[in-house]
Amino acid sequence: MNRTMKQSGLIVGLMCLLATSGWCAGEKFAVLDFERALKEYFKTKPAEAEIERQKADFKTDIERRIKNLDDMQAKYEAAREETHNKALNEEGMKTKLADAEKKLMELKEYQQEVKKFSDQEKKRIVEDSLRMRKRFSEDIIDVVKKYSAEKGLSAVMDSSSAIEELRGAVLYCDSSSDITDAIIKMLNESKPAEPAAKPEAKK
Repeated sequence: MNRTMKQSGLIVGLMCLLATSGWCAGEKFAVLDFERALKEYFKTKPAEAEIERQKADFKTDIERRIKNLDDMQAKYEAAREETHNKALNEEGMKTKLADAEKKLMELKEYQQEVKKFSDQEKKRIVEDSLRMRKRFSEDIIDVVKKYSAEKGLSAVMDSSSAIEELRGAVLYCDSSSDITDAIIKMLNESKPAEPAAKPEAKK
């Protein structure tokens, strides 16, 4: 059973439940495009820009470390090639072998360091993004609660197609029941004023 079929079954079941329970009588409902509210919240854009900056910094850093790895690999291969020099005496051969082994060990240690750094940074960026979304989602929920109390709403359903299962299900709505614009307006009431544009210098 695919996602669409499961959602349809859930919607039909909920419709039947509401129709037979009489719970809808006298109740006021509204819908909210949660994803749109999140996108248009004034705090979201700068926060997303910061996440993108972190990604760019990570890309620059990991590219530098990979170049270091390539340089170390080349030095190790050069040192290993020198151990094949038949002109070396026994003592010279031991010295070259020890140098090649040292470079190989350093290369392997740095490879592990780069992998650890990469894994940690990727995880940190994902966690920062999730924390940002969670924090702003809580802001939206707080505004929805305030708006619902002011308007006497019994329930607000999420109309975002990106939300899983019932959170994205809307039984029926018309444009008058969509409170997305009102919620976005309330969310952005505390947005700092834009700095006044500087007048152009007279020529």
